[in-house]
Amino acid sequence: MALEDDDELWRSPGWLYPAILIASAAVLSYRSRLLSTKDHKDIKPFLPASCPPASFLSSQRKFLGVFFLALAAQDLQIIYGESFLAHKGFKRDRIALFFIFSHLTSLLLGPLIGIVADHIGRKKACVFYCLLQLIGSLTKQSANNLILWSASISHGLATSLLSSTFESWLVAEHEKSGFRQEWISDTFWLLSFGASVVAIGAGGLANYLVGQLSLGVAAPSLAAAVVASFAAFSIFLFWEENPLPSHAKFMGGLKNDIILCFEKKMLLLGCVHACLDFANTAFWFLWTPTLVADGRGLHSGLLFPCLMACEMLGSAVSAMILCGPWNVRAEDVLRWIYPCAAISLTVPAYDYQEIGVLICAFCIFHVCYGISWPLLARLRSIYVPTEHRAAIMTMFQAPAHAVVVFILINGSIYQQLENSRIFGMSVAGLCLGGYCLHLIYRSRQQLLEKFSTQRP
Repeated sequence: MALEDDDELWRSPGWLYPAILIASAAVLSYRSRLLSTKDHKDIKPFLPASCPPASFLSSQRKFLGVFFLALAAQDLQIIYGESFLAHKGFKRDRIALFFIFSHLTSLLLGPLIGIVADHIGRKKACVFYCLLQLIGSLTKQSANNLILWSASISHGLATSLLSSTFESWLVAEHEKSGFRQEWISDTFWLLSFGASVVAIGAGGLANYLVGQLSLGVAAPSLAAAVVASFAAFSIFLFWEENPLPSHAKFMGGLKNDIILCFEKKMLLLGCVHACLDFANTAFWFLWTPTLVADGRGLHSGLLFPCLMACEMLGSAVSAMILCGPWNVRAEDVLRWIYPCAAISLTVPAYDYQEIGVLICAFCIFHVCYGISWPLLARLRSIYVPTEHRAAIMTMFQAPAHAVVVFILINGSIYQQLENSRIFGMSVAGLCLGGYCLHLIYRSRQQLLEKFSTQRP
């Protein structure tokens, strides 16, 4: 197939990326200025009137540094993942099967590995995550198809651990250290903001290894193995193990986790979590095919940093919401953010092809996602019991994995689902998540009214 002339490929406007970065910096600068001048009588416990001590800041840096290494290993695996499989001779349907197998692993084994993590300790589970990334990186280099397919199992399990055990360790360590509950919100928005920075950096490193150094599409995966090794070493060196739960029996813990998941508030929160996870996962599968659907060429490598910068902007806004000066409860804001995200995805759901409008819609979605992730993390820290956190978080992810498997089978293998319909499912899911958030909000309002009427 002939390559398109580089001059004919569509590029995002040169001003877009720096403009979004400047907007993020402006939001954070505005927040800092407001907090420094705000009357201390009105300041909530998190803010400068009771500034977090050095011990909290040290613990925060210790967690974030290790987490960003672990996240970089995951990002390096993903960036050239499809190109790597194509280089190995995989056709489109086999590549889809590889991703299906990975999501099936997360669906079927993810909750079990989350329960194990709660029982053996989150530090050990985080080290195991690094080991899985290392194994996945090395097995992908094999010419043996059976060994190569085992990499999808490693990546599926690693995905479940990354999105559950690291946060579980953080919350348990925060509580063990006796830090104020409000302070953890500061870590959540920094985590979300930094994750976008790491994604941009990992993309740049992968492109440098493949393009500038001409090391081939396997190079990012090998780099991920090195980064995962550093992450494991850092966990051994700097982290302490969480206190283990009192229930030592595995089956007893499994029973308690299942009972907890079927409580009304947990079901609502799990639905909220799964709907956003599904919409985000579907987006990353479909954004490039959607933009090139009318035959246009695209410099996707130039657009990806813009989307990540939008998430950074959203994370900066979440800092205003959670940590001052606004200090609004998470569910109060999220019940409006989900509908905004749904509206942004109605553009590709209607199969609209004007690229400027599509890019604008995609940017809005990622701003909404950047706002939502820290707020959801805050909700989880409030409602999910610490001793069951890893297990319940992996159970929250299970519905999203199930829907992704269904879509990959029907969309990529049997080709019975159009991209616009999948985006439509994402819109419906976000609307459902927004309704669940409204129910959580209404439940809290009823409790507040009940307590206010009981006061003398």
